[in-house]
Amino acid sequence: MKCRNCDSEIANNAPFCSQCGLRQEIESAAVSRTADKQSELYSGTQPRSFAGTVLQLLFIMGLPFGLLLGGAMSMMFGWPYGELLPLWIIVGIVFGLIMGLAMAPKFRGATVEVEFEDTNLFIDSVNIALAELAYSPAVQTRTLLQFKPTFRAGLAAGAITVSIREKSATIVGPKYYTDKIVRQIVM
Repeated sequence: MKCRNCDSEIANNAPFCSQCGLRQEIESAAVSRTADKQSELYSGTQPRSFAGTVLQLLFIMGLPFGLLLGGAMSMMFGWPYGELLPLWIIVGIVFGLIMGLAMAPKFRGATVEVEFEDTNLFIDSVNIALAELAYSPAVQTRTLLQFKPTFRAGLAAGAITVSIREKSATIVGPKYYTDKIVRQIVM
């Protein structure tokens, strides 16, 4: 199958072009039924709380930092790693908590309402904006778009859900990314 915009080869029934990000029309009834079921599943998506973001960052950053710091200090100074393991875990938790509190305002969940005129143009704009932010599509229907972060987007980045209505949409995801999306797709 070829993209209707850039003429690149894409997989049959691919929801969007991997080169230019343009949404492709999918005509399969089976794909439509599956997408409708997924749309129902994700339609109630809620943004991540401040506390949830702090805890996620604590575990993603803090514990690995403490364990790696402990290993490095043990190798450099010959300290017994096993005996000081509780200390390194505490150091990691403190580091993770500080980083979590500092970064949580940026990565906490946010809900944004957006109005638009043309649904197809809006969907294409969202696909392109999120591809530029290193997100890949997880669900693509006429009324719901869900994207998951790639490694490049960051470990703390959460999923982004776009619920589409007649001439408006609700975007739910990390505040840092929802703000960027809104700036890029101003309709």
